[in-house]
Amino acid sequence: MSQTKVCKKCGIDKPTTNFSPLKTTANKLQTYCKECRRTHAKQKYKSDGVYREIKAQKRMDRHKRATYGISEAEYVAMLAKQQNKCTICNNLDPSGKRLAVDHCHTTGIIRGLLCCNCNRAIGMMQDSPDLLIKAAEYLKGAYEKHYDRTS
Repeated sequence: MSQTKVCKKCGIDKPTTNFSPLKTTANKLQTYCKECRRTHAKQKYKSDGVYREIKAQKRMDRHKRATYGISEAEYVAMLAKQQNKCTICNNLDPSGKRLAVDHCHTTGIIRGLLCCNCNRAIGMMQDSPDLLIKAAEYLKGAYEKHYDRTS
């Protein structure tokens, strides 16, 4: 085996120690030298974050398609329709995160976008309207008892 190799990026004949291993090539070495790969990586991940933002958008799109059957664009449209606010409490998410896609775990039907607190509350009540009504009645009764005693 030759002790040097020409980098396909910079075209310079360099010692094979300047190339990282790669099992899938005939000579078991990367086609670009370590220096060119490092330079390429720095350009790819510039400090302006454009590349990272594009990757993040693609990742979110794949997640939403796989989990809920909607695209990132459809999520953004739902968000705009709700004026970036939770369907239940009409507030922005207190954690500063994006609103969660609330969906029926049985049918998969999307109900709306919720803040983390409302989404968690519905989940804790097992997505049951009856439990939520009972909880509301309980709170209302306790509230009324408290104010009836203090009057």
